[in-house]
Amino acid sequence: MNRMGKVFKNKRGFTLIELIAVMAIMAIATALVLPNIRGMIDHTEESKIKNYCIEANTNLKNYTNMLLIGTEKVPYEDSKGNVKYYTIKNNPDGLRDALNEYNMNQAYQYYVMPFVTATDNSSAKTDPSATVSAAITAKKIDKKDTMVTLLEKTTSSENTRIEIYKVVGFWFYSYDQDKVVYTYYVPTKRSSQGFAKLTSDGK
Repeated sequence: MNRMGKVFKNKRGFTLIELIAVMAIMAIATALVLPNIRGMIDHTEESKIKNYCIEANTNLKNYTNMLLIGTEKVPYEDSKGNVKYYTIKNNPDGLRDALNEYNMNQAYQYYVMPFVTATDNSSAKTDPSATVSAAITAKKIDKKDTMVTLLEKTTSSENTRIEIYKVVGFWFYSYDQDKVVYTYYVPTKRSSQGFAKLTSDGK
């Protein structure tokens, strides 16, 4: 018993200096680790949205190719199985509905801004956050993340006057943050098909 008593008697707690030292080490470790964790989360989110933009570009290309060959309507089935059509030519809402109908990824929805002409690209440089927020408030689109797209309309030549639709860019609107959180734009130099690889604007 005397020996056990001596063992417990010799045990002591941490001193104030030791506690302060441990807390200081923990604070330094936290300061070093937290930015890295935040950076990893931001990078993952950015990569996800970039993939959304690439996917959106592919979907838009499919539909604008329909426009290039003269297709004005895209078929779909209603809740009763009846075949109906979205009118997509010169109709942003029709194109939006068609994209949403055939988009297999339900993580976001499409909102197509009014078409612009090759001589008027001013609206391509605006932040559509307020426009999307108003559309959600007016129940024109759902309360969810939104991929905003903008198409430019030109004509191939004076002789043929064939309408050509080119992608100007994409804006990814976060419903939770109530603002555009990432944008992609298409460089002025486009391919012969009217498309170029999307390039991040660095935001």
